[in-house]
Amino acid sequence: MAILNRSEWYDLTRATNWTPGYVTEEELYPDEMCGSMGIPMENWEVYDEPYKTTFPEYVKVQREKDAGAYSVKAALERSKIIENSDPGWVTILKQHYGAIALGEYAAVTGEARMSRFSKAPGNRNMAMFGMLDETRHGQIQLFFPHQYCKTDRQFDWAWKAYHQNDWASLAAKHFFDDIITGRDAISVAIMLTFGFETGFTNMQFLGLAADAADAGDYTFANLISSIQTDESRHAQQGGPALEILIANGKKEEAQQKVDMAVWRAWRIFAVLPGPAMDYYTPLEHRGSSFKEFMHEWIVGQFERSLIDLGLDKPWYWDIFMEELDSTHHGYHLGVWYWRPTVWWNPAAGVTP
Repeated sequence: MAILNRSEWYDLTRATNWTPGYVTEEELYPDEMCGSMGIPMENWEVYDEPYKTTFPEYVKVQREKDAGAYSVKAALERSKIIENSDPGWVTILKQHYGAIALGEYAAVTGEARMSRFSKAPGNRNMAMFGMLDETRHGQIQLFFPHQYCKTDRQFDWAWKAYHQNDWASLAAKHFFDDIITGRDAISVAIMLTFGFETGFTNMQFLGLAADAADAGDYTFANLISSIQTDESRHAQQGGPALEILIANGKKEEAQQKVDMAVWRAWRIFAVLPGPAMDYYTPLEHRGSSFKEFMHEWIVGQFERSLIDLGLDKPWYWDIFMEELDSTHHGYHLGVWYWRPTVWWNPAAGVTP
């Protein structure tokens, strides 16, 4: 049998919808789970995600990514990166793994909710791949730090952090509960993939991979690069959902969800990448300040995304811009003086 070109069958697979016969549409897609806001099914069917892939293509690419990341890890296992690295860089690794690894598993539930309950067939299709992405991210970011536990037990917090009532753990868990586990499918698409991933982590992971390479930690650089390429794909689920809400008179509701997600993401961002960039990164490897990074890569591109979609800047935008000057410095002081309350060793990060 001849194999059809992808263009001949792809839209059929990604945009399949059906009229339920055994239950009502409301039972199949309860609004508290799907978050359709009364917008009819046919309006959600115009959902068109910018990045498209098929399952065979997805599996092929992911296999290559995993093979590359694990091969680099195996090749460099005897390099003693933890013993030989600047203490500030080791601190960044501990901070990252503890804050992110189990958060990736939480994201699986958000992607699963979109895959099951979104009324937009394209969203359901893309969320299936996102669910597989986040499962891989959780597994790989638990496996990699495990080898460092015998050198430094603080790496065990990659697993322990979200099982404790540590203040930093509580802040991260509360944030992810708000944008993932406690939200309906469309809210997850907006708050997780647009507000958090498109707005913050996608670009931050690019910078983190570059910093890892500069620090000589090629294992972590390859790991983060393999994750970031996944993020850049499934982060695009929120934009089309916002377009549908705005086109159907739900701009105010969409704006509110974006405003909440961006503010909460910023506060988490200020306590994690903020001190990491301005204090923990070794002096010789600091390419730009956290404020410069935020203005160039986060503020600029996110502002353009909002304008392109027809949304307004969040009502607190001026406050946000002012906080770029000082908030992360204040957080660093707090963590420095209350070091027994965190799972990493904060570095002073200043010259003598």
